Amino acid sequence: MRTSVVDVGSKTVRLVVSDTEGGAPLPVHTAKWRLRLSEQVTPGGPVPDRAVEDLVDAVAAADRAATRWGAAGPL
Repeated sequence: MRTSVVDVGSKTVRLVVSDTEGGAPLPVHTAKWRLRLSEQVTPGGPVPDRAVEDLVDAVAAADRAATRWGAAGPL
């Protein structure tokens, strides 16, 4: 079985696609989108619409990549 995980952080969105059969996951593909979300938000302020759009686009791209690699997910 192949699975994928998306990690959203303050600076990047990361995708890891792994083979998970027979024990420890073995990464077969990784990708990273640099969004720098933390640079777009002021302390105590809302997340700007553009940052939300960038995040949605990155997660959608991760989903497409995971599908191309035959992975279930993203998780």
